[in-house]
Amino acid sequence: VSWAVRHVVFAALGLALLLGLAGVTSAAPSASALIADRVGVLAPHESRALEDELRSLRDADGVLLGVVLVDTTGPQSIEAFARAIAVELSVGSERAAVLVLALTDRRSRLEVSDALRPTFSDARAQAILDNVRGYLRAGDHAGAIRAVVREVRAAIRKEPVDLESPHPSQPAP
Repeated sequence: VSWAVRHVVFAALGLALLLGLAGVTSAAPSASALIADRVGVLAPHESRALEDELRSLRDADGVLLGVVLVDTTGPQSIEAFARAIAVELSVGSERAAVLVLALTDRRSRLEVSDALRPTFSDARAQAILDNVRGYLRAGDHAGAIRAVVREVRAAIRKEPVDLESPHPSQPAP
């Protein structure tokens, strides 16, 4: 894809944000606040610890990963919602990704920028999300986010995906 085509697509997505996706922009994380917990499910100590992990990923591996927790994406698909946030987050950083957890919708999406796609495929992103569902079913949102951060770091470092780690498949009794 040529440079001009890519910029036209990003400009169109930016215009869509301005014209009708105001709810998305209010949900977006930023380079200074990488977690946007719009539902309030993370305890303050969990938020701080996860922010530290996300900053470490940014500083050590050069990847800006934002996390958005919302109740619902509304009428938008999770894909469109995540892509709009990823575009907003990736301004100034080509290597960016966003994890969106829509809790009431029971949907999740890990959207990666074009610059990350050669090392981080959609299939790998989906495998990671499938693997953390047990955390989400158990209500351990911080554990799910931590596991995603760990797997994103492994993908960037071209390490094998850790699908055998102890991700819970069933909530604790």
